[in-house]
Amino acid sequence: MPARLSFFAPLKPTLSRCFAALCLSIALPGVSSAQPLTADDVVALALENAENRVFIQAPADAAQGALTELETWRNPVLSVSREGQSGLGGDGSETSVSIERDFDFSGRRGMQADSARARLLAAQSQGAVTAAELRAEALSAYYAVIAAQAELDAIERFGA
Repeated sequence: MPARLSFFAPLKPTLSRCFAALCLSIALPGVSSAQPLTADDVVALALENAENRVFIQAPADAAQGALTELETWRNPVLSVSREGQSGLGGDGSETSVSIERDFDFSGRRGMQADSARARLLAAQSQGAVTAAELRAEALSAYYAVIAAQAELDAIERFGA
């Protein structure tokens, strides 16, 4: 694999498929009646791809879920118990009702929520970086195809 095309690693099958489709659409213009793709079209297709959207958005969604879980209080627990025996002199039983609720007096929950907000911001930033990397890879693939097409046109024109 040439050095300039090293970004088509097996770990990026979606980009490889996009590149193959791009090559075919440019190399075989008579097969398709659609307009040739522009650089903006290629970037839009790469970013709109469902696999890529998941790859970009999933970490932020997971961090948002963790933050929501930390900000949500647990439901209180209601307990009812009945103890004792009924005797000859009347009812000797005792019924008790209790409600349990967690309270954070130490501030730990608030600090965990602050940490989760920071992780959410980091995940959103990482998603933006991933989108920028995907955009750069798509543009690089697009211009590699354009260069290959220009080279083919030159070969055909000058009969080399």
